[in-house]
Amino acid sequence: MNIILNNPRWQELVKKIQQMTLMDDVFFNSFMNENFDAIEYILNIIMNKTDLKVRRIQTQHCVPNLYGRSVRFDVFAIDQYGREYNFEVQRT
Repeated sequence: MNIILNNPRWQELVKKIQQMTLMDDVFFNSFMNENFDAIEYILNIIMNKTDLKVRRIQTQHCVPNLYGRSVRFDVFAIDQYGREYNFEVQRT
């Protein structure tokens, strides 16, 4: 382990990873990969709900829009009433 930590390339990589947040695409996509429980937890906090259940995680799923910008959905969820939600996580 010390050999890796003393390697300048690994040190730089570790430094970059430590500076990332969930709002960074690469980190978020890696974090989301099949991590249903964690995504449900985060979405319920953000949406101030307790009943969201993630049905599918598909990072950067693009839906073209003829009238403007395309939409990229990341998470598809449903609540206890059967309402469907398509979430795209944005930094802003």
